[in-house]
Amino acid sequence: MLLPRSFIGILLTLMTIMFGVGTGLIVKLLGDGIPLVTLLMYRFIFSVPLLLVPAILVRGRAFLQINARRTLMVRIGFGCIAMACWFTSIRLLPLGQATALLQSSVIFITILSPLLLGEVIGIYRWSAVVTGMIGIVLLTDPFGGGFSLYVGFGVAGALASAGLAIMLRRLGKADHPFSVAVWYNGSGAVLLTSLALLLPDVPMT
Repeated sequence: MLLPRSFIGILLTLMTIMFGVGTGLIVKLLGDGIPLVTLLMYRFIFSVPLLLVPAILVRGRAFLQINARRTLMVRIGFGCIAMACWFTSIRLLPLGQATALLQSSVIFITILSPLLLGEVIGIYRWSAVVTGMIGIVLLTDPFGGGFSLYVGFGVAGALASAGLAIMLRRLGKADHPFSVAVWYNGSGAVLLTSLALLLPDVPMT
């Protein structure tokens, strides 16, 4: 018996959150001993073989075939920015606050989806957006003495993640997710390896 697509989507979303929290915990435990660009480089490098094998098994020789190339390039840009901001916010903010700010990307997705995807948003989802925005204000406490400008990295990461999600929605209509993932992580590995070689002594925390 096949599971409903909505149930599978919810399950995958929960798994994404769990793996994201796990990744954040590892980054937090590593501390500032490893330059950010080096940390990002290894993240992308280690992801490539994990995605390359199933992509070849599923797609065969077409595992690198991409139709929406411009959308893929934008997706790569959003993905790299989101990852850099996410790792930076983890280093500069408490893990719980950084994680909550990243998860607020769903709010920005709801706001942008009518404009960029033509989706119709009902009153309940808009109510959730308003509630979520209030939650962000309470979380960051911008008017309190404990406000840190470092939350800007968390908010920037959430915005980039929202753009990433919208690009993935568009790519999902034209390309296979395995091919998209291989191109994204492969491009990220090349880009960050190049930066690590050019800037070996720059901490970039």
